[in-house]
Amino acid sequence: MSDSSSPFFSDKADVMITVQDYNDNPPVFNPVSYAQKVNEDVTPEYFLMKVTATDSDSGSNRDFKFSIFEGDPDGQFRIDPERGNLYVHRRLDREKRAVYLLTVRATNTGK
Repeated sequence: MSDSSSPFFSDKADVMITVQDYNDNPPVFNPVSYAQKVNEDVTPEYFLMKVTATDSDSGSNRDFKFSIFEGDPDGQFRIDPERGNLYVHRRLDREKRAVYLLTVRATNTGK
């Protein structure tokens, strides 16, 4: 059975769909390499440089943290995970090691 009598009643609703960003873009360093000379007699917590990266995702998906990934087995250096500031963490001794090649990583913390 159906009601085919007129008037026919109807309504409409506006529906807004928001497409959220997916964490699909990695952080990118700019520049991609850094170089710095430092005297071996600097005190611990001496600021060396700031490394920078960007992420083209949006919202919290563009958040990332910095870490020293390779090249510092004795913990001579430390990096601020939020700001990318790199510091001498322990006294340096040129006679033990004259060159360090650090690999810094920027890792997404978004979802």
